[in-house]
Amino acid sequence: MSVHQIIYTSCMRGIYGVNDGQQVYSFDAAFQDANNDEIKSLFTYQPPSLEAGVIMSEEIALTMPKSYAYRRLENGSCAVALNTYLGRDYMGSSGRFGNHLSHVIVFDSDDVNNYPAEFYGSGLLRTQMKFEEVNNPDKPDYLPTPVLERGFTIDIDTVTDFLGADNRLEVYKMMLHAMLIFERERKRIVICDEAENIIFWIAALGYALPLRNALNINFSTYDFDPSLSSSQICGVVPNGTRFSGDSFRLHFVFDLLTGNIPDLEVDTEFSDFIDTAMSFSYESL
Repeated sequence: MSVHQIIYTSCMRGIYGVNDGQQVYSFDAAFQDANNDEIKSLFTYQPPSLEAGVIMSEEIALTMPKSYAYRRLENGSCAVALNTYLGRDYMGSSGRFGNHLSHVIVFDSDDVNNYPAEFYGSGLLRTQMKFEEVNNPDKPDYLPTPVLERGFTIDIDTVTDFLGADNRLEVYKMMLHAMLIFERERKRIVICDEAENIIFWIAALGYALPLRNALNINFSTYDFDPSLSSSQICGVVPNGTRFSGDSFRLHFVFDLLTGNIPDLEVDTEFSDFIDTAMSFSYESL
């Protein structure tokens, strides 16, 4: 299996020798596509805007939503990315706010045996950098070749348990229908819910498909502007972003915080089958 990694963040010196600022920190030595535009597009992150009069602080920075994303790339390979708002730049406590960390893992689709959501929460993806790594005048070393490892948050048991609570299975069947009619309607699924729930909704949608098909569904757990998202399925937060009333017109919005769910005409026989599969016998799916 060919697996590669690349890290983008604010640092004193990056792998390309550039000084001071947001840039590619490093990647593994064998990663020939490190400068690919598709890869670089995964470095994008915009935190929610703060309310008027509120000033960013270290404490507030910790509350900013992380964005875990999956992409099927044009060359057929796959990528998972984690974008984390770090707050201050490489100078630490004296630095400016606005820094984020993007860690991207790229792998061959033919060799992967896990659904993309299953890598969520894995130690494979970094959420912080050491001060001595980024505040260093020397060009960093190449990163080691990564080893794919799944996380401990997502599997079919945790997802079916999630769907079994709070009438979520009924919402899920509507959400699944919206995913299956994407080619006809060209409307992405936008999910507004508690941050920790977004990945479970996304994982549940993936588990309804064979792995080879699920690998074609791009998703992200957080986007600032759902209308500009590269994902077919994306998560949003209710405040400080471009998630607005227009989102309900342009997309299939599932707002679990307000109970605003699209009313779609779901095939009854199919709905009953999904109900049984996700409640009692996933193997039947």
